[in-house]
Amino acid sequence: MTTPTPHHARIARIHATPLSIEPIRDAFARLWPEADCFDLLDDSLPRDRTGAGEPTLRSRFVALSRYAQLAGAHGILYTCSAFGPEIEAARAAVPLPTLKPNEAMFAEALRHGSTIGLLATFEPSLAPMTAELLALAASRGLQVQVRPHLAEGAFEALARGDAQSHDASVIAASRQYLATAAPMYGFIGLASSMYFSSQGAAKVVGPVLAQTARLLFIGTGGWWLSTHDATAAQFFVLAAASMVVLGVLSCASVVLTRWGPKHDPLPKVRGSDVGRR
Repeated sequence: MTTPTPHHARIARIHATPLSIEPIRDAFARLWPEADCFDLLDDSLPRDRTGAGEPTLRSRFVALSRYAQLAGAHGILYTCSAFGPEIEAARAAVPLPTLKPNEAMFAEALRHGSTIGLLATFEPSLAPMTAELLALAASRGLQVQVRPHLAEGAFEALARGDAQSHDASVIAASRQYLATAAPMYGFIGLASSMYFSSQGAAKVVGPVLAQTARLLFIGTGGWWLSTHDATAAQFFVLAAASMVVLGVLSCASVVLTRWGPKHDPLPKVRGSDVGRR
């Protein structure tokens, strides 16, 4: 196979829903119009994600990649977010550059912070996308907290051709997290300032314990919510409450810390010692 150039590279775009075809075509037309692209669609994949066909998914993704290779593709772009492990299997089996749809998005998100909201319109994509984002962060030595949320009804609205309702559902879901958690961001800033103030005085035990308490609080609360079929809104409240816990405990640790100078008694100098000097 000859080495492709940007002007004659052939790209296979593989879809699991017809809803992804038009926006991907538009993106290529704007950003890479020289590419020679073709589309493959298997719209049974989403149904089989949680159905009887799930055990065959990896083999089917490998077969799709092999078909793209036989069709002369120089690279493959999968466009559905719900199939991370299956795309990884196809990438390992077929020696073509193969991209998942989330890679650039996740890399950009990791450059902006350690608490990341993950909003999806297709529920089966939430778990693999969360795992993928956490794995990418760990590979870069980063620790992040992921807040997954489903924009309920958005995918169904788009399937009906109602793009306006789809966009409204996504915007409403985004605002729900910000409306709940954003007012508490000040407590994160407060905790940070308490930590750095304590660091300057070499007394950071209190703020460190406050951060530990927050982790225990959100870990225990998250476990309890996940075992009681909690809604995304309840997870948002938990995240907001954990920020309050961190800020309050950090301030309390500073208030309760003794900041005065140490009054250690000076060593006594005997007169005979002074005389000998």
